[in-house]
Amino acid sequence: MLMRRQIALVLLIALLGLGVLPAAAADYVQKTVTPEEARAACQVALEYAKHGVYYKLGGQVTLEEFLANPTPDKGIDASGLVVNVYRSVLGDIRFAAGGGEKPVLVADVASSHLFNWNTLAISMAQVQPGDLLFFKNNAGQISGVGIFVRQQGDLVYFVIPSSSRGRVIETFYNIRNQYWQNNFAGAGRLVYWQR
Repeated sequence: MLMRRQIALVLLIALLGLGVLPAAAADYVQKTVTPEEARAACQVALEYAKHGVYYKLGGQVTLEEFLANPTPDKGIDASGLVVNVYRSVLGDIRFAAGGGEKPVLVADVASSHLFNWNTLAISMAQVQPGDLLFFKNNAGQISGVGIFVRQQGDLVYFVIPSSSRGRVIETFYNIRNQYWQNNFAGAGRLVYWQR
C-alpha cells in the first residue's frame, strides 16, 4: 500500500513538472477562438515573422524574450508558435492531450495534439486569419502547423517557423501544387481551455 502511494506521488510530481494538469470541469471551460481573437493572433504571428524569430525544435521563446536577447539558442517551433501567439491574445490557456471523456490538460502541446484534440475542423472555404493549417509527412502523420494569414487565388499565405530557413517566416503554397495536395492535412479553428 505504501509503495503504491509513493509511486502515485512520484507520478503526480512528474506530471506537474511537465505542465500536465488533471482536467477539472469546475476549473476550466472549453472555448473556441472568436474571429476577432484569431485575427489578433494572426497579427502577433506576423510580428514573429517580421522580427525573424529563430527556429528551434522544441523551442518556446516568446517574442518579448527574443527581442530582449535575439540569439540563435532562443527560438521556437511550430506548435510553440501557436501556443505563444494565442497566449499573448488569450492569457493563460491549456490544451487537451489525449482523447477520452475527460482529457488531460497540458501547458504545452505538439502539432499532432493541436490537430487531434484542440481544433474544430473547418474547410478552406471557412478559414479566417489566425486559423491553423496542418501538414503531414510521407507517413501521413501530422508534422507541422502554420497560422493562416490570407488566400489570394490559389495562393495560401501563412506564418510558420521554417527549419530550412532557420526563422519564423510568412510563406505560401499554391493549392494546385503537388506538394500542397500531398502534404496538407486540413485546417482548424483553435479550441482551448481556460479558467
